[in-house]
Amino acid sequence: MSKDSELYTYRTMDSFEFWGIGIPQYHPDLSAHYFLLVISAITSVIGGYGFNGTYNMNRTRMKFCGILTLIVMLCFTATLTIEAVNKNSFMETTYKTVYTAFLENQYGMKWNFGIFDYIVDHIQQSNKCCGLRKSLNKSQITHPSYYTTLFWLESTNWGQIEQIKIKYNDLEQVAYVPLSCCIDQSVKNCNFALFGDR
Repeated sequence: MSKDSELYTYRTMDSFEFWGIGIPQYHPDLSAHYFLLVISAITSVIGGYGFNGTYNMNRTRMKFCGILTLIVMLCFTATLTIEAVNKNSFMETTYKTVYTAFLENQYGMKWNFGIFDYIVDHIQQSNKCCGLRKSLNKSQITHPSYYTTLFWLESTNWGQIEQIKIKYNDLEQVAYVPLSCCIDQSVKNCNFALFGDR
């Protein structure tokens, strides 16, 4: 298999998948997300009902709208409280999902004016981490830097762009990881190595 055919392979889809692209897949970790989406839809309906009551000067509708809004807010507060106490919380799941999306798809893309690059670089520098290690058991990780390099070069758009720049030449120097992964960023080419050594 040539390296050209490996580019952006995760974006391929058949015609059936195209129609389901807007429908989110159900996942148990995202149950709070779905619950909050339902609460938001109910809040919109209640808002319309309250607007109708206000427009027609109907006190009963306005009181009913106020009571329903209070009930929805209590449900919303209870959901957020439960998720904040939960070990695999809603915020942690959201953080991981957004970070993964930024890392794999948006990092290094010039069209976004470096906004996503700044977010990912800030997260990596503040947490002293580099990338995201997925689907690996800790006992399998004997050489963490090797897996980090593979993640950045093989799993992200940034890595594909870096490989295209050097035309997949094994004798060329390539950035294995972004500069934000370096412990001491003042060291010149701290993130570079021969492409063939990966």
